Amino acid sequence: MELFDIIKNRRSIRAYSSLLIEKDVILNLINAAGYAPSGKNLQPWRFVIVGNSKEKEQIAELSKYVSWLKQAPHYILVFLDNHLSYDRTKDIQAIGACIQNILLLAHAQNIGACWVGEIIEQGEKIKRLINVNEDYFELMALITIGHMKNMEIQQPIMRRVVDDNILLWIADEEFSENHSISTTLGDSK
Repeated sequence: MELFDIIKNRRSIRAYSSLLIEKDVILNLINAAGYAPSGKNLQPWRFVIVGNSKEKEQIAELSKYVSWLKQAPHYILVFLDNHLSYDRTKDIQAIGACIQNILLLAHAQNIGACWVGEIIEQGEKIKRLINVNEDYFELMALITIGHMKNMEIQQPIMRRVVDDNILLWIADEEFSENHSISTTLGDSK
């Protein structure tokens, strides 16, 4: 599969089979996360892997998505290590990049995954449940991981055309004359 196809075809998966993911596959996802860019290469992320356990059930109960979270055989909890943080905004952006690496590699390997952000409001409760006592670890996301329940081809999701995503393109006049990018803010097609 080509990289752009992986990017275009990745979907958030919320229905999982009961098959477990092998430890090596999960470690490979975490390894891919570590190659995300980060300011000063500080790599401010830390992970907790949660498999089928009472803790997994208790974490699911803290979310409004409890019904489908319980189906996922594994969670990857993504934490910001504030000891390694030098610029909060940049570090949170780096966390997003590391999560995207996990999601893309999972999709490339036909593994279902879903980035759940809603659960971060329960970060302190989750830390207590899994015995992460250090104050400097801050929950940024939960990623569900598992074999997809339905392996059928996912329908393409409608996305805006590229021109609609560009707020402004500042270029020389010759470039602008040869390309159809709108240069007026707020233009809608």
